[in-house]
Amino acid sequence: MAVYEDLSRYGYQPVEVVGAEVLTVGWLGAGVEFERGEPAADFVDALRKLAAFESVGQTRGYHYCWLCQAVAGFDWEPAEIPCAEAERGALTLGSAEIHVPGAGGVVYAAPNLICHYVLAHQYSPPAEFVAAVLAASARGGVEWGRVKAALPVGAVVRGVSDSTNWLGLLVELDGFPGVDAGVAFRELGVGSVDELEFEFGVVREFVVLDHVDVRRQVVLRLAPVSR
Repeated sequence: MAVYEDLSRYGYQPVEVVGAEVLTVGWLGAGVEFERGEPAADFVDALRKLAAFESVGQTRGYHYCWLCQAVAGFDWEPAEIPCAEAERGALTLGSAEIHVPGAGGVVYAAPNLICHYVLAHQYSPPAEFVAAVLAASARGGVEWGRVKAALPVGAVVRGVSDSTNWLGLLVELDGFPGVDAGVAFRELGVGSVDELEFEFGVVREFVVLDHVDVRRQVVLRLAPVSR
C-alpha cells in the first residue's frame, strides 16, 4: 500500500471531488513514526461505521497491516448490522478507502485499515480528521425525521442498484440523494454476492421494511417488489 505523510496531497487513485482538496490520513507504512493515544469511543464507533457502510475505491486484493502482519478486520454483533439483525458479520479491512468531508472544502482520504491502526495500534489521527469523522456522524441525524416521515415502513420506492457491499445491494433512491438504502442478500434469496443473479442499472420498485440509525444516518432496509 502507498505511504503518505498525514495531510499531504492524495494521489493513490483517481478521485473526482469537485472543488475539494483531497488530503491523506492514516497511510502508514514500515518505518513511519506516528502519534499514539487512546481513541474516544464515539470516534471509534463513527469510524468503524464509515468503513463498513461508506467505503469507496474498492480493490480486489488486500493489504496486510505493516505493524503486525495481520489480515485486519472487525466483527459486528447482530444488533449493529442493518439489513441483517439475526446475523453476525465480519468486515475485512485493507482493500478500500473512506473519504470524509472536512471544513473549508477539504476531503480526507484514508485507507479503511485506519480502523485497525486506531484500535489495535493506538494510531492517533490528526485532530481535524477526528473532528470531520464526528461531524459526518452528526450530520445524518438531521435527515432522520424527514426520511422516516417521507418513506414510512411499507412505502414503495423506486431506485437503481449499481453495486453491492458485504451486506447486500446498495440502492440509489429516486428523489432522496444521500440517503443510504440497501437490500440484504437474504431478501434476494441468496447468501452472498457470489450467488447473486441481478441485473444492475435497472430502475426497480422496493418496499421499505425498516429504518435503521447507522452512524446517526438513515439507512433503509428494502425488499424487492414482485409484480
